[in-house]
Amino acid sequence: MHIPAGARITLDVCAESFREAKRFFQRHYPTPAARAIVSSSWMFSPLLNQLLPADSNLVRFMRELYLYPTNSRSRSGPWFVFLQEQFDPATAPRKTRLQRAILDHLQAGNFWRDGGMFFMLDDLEHFGSQWYQKSAAWSCQTR
Repeated sequence: MHIPAGARITLDVCAESFREAKRFFQRHYPTPAARAIVSSSWMFSPLLNQLLPADSNLVRFMRELYLYPTNSRSRSGPWFVFLQEQFDPATAPRKTRLQRAILDHLQAGNFWRDGGMFFMLDDLEHFGSQWYQKSAAWSCQTR
């Protein structure tokens, strides 16, 4: 799974991307059948639920996924968000809500933690309904 830097990740765009991925794998790689979309990234950090407003596209997207923690102290998040090889919080831009939230978090002495996600392709009909949060008592999210 890849989301280009600066891309708007509305729920409609994400849902269509997941449907397109399912069609692609059914057509080009029918066996074994693809069953899930799985990713591990800075973008699925459980911290974002705490740092960004509930109505942000990224938080809304994360609510559609089954999230799980990963053991990391990654620098990939700041690199992708700020596009700086030598990331320096003191000189990093604060142009977006995401940049400001991450910088405030790091400058408070905290570190960044990545996260992982999966989405079962059989659950596509439920995308947009927060299926995993509503149907599973074992959901990782608290919102």
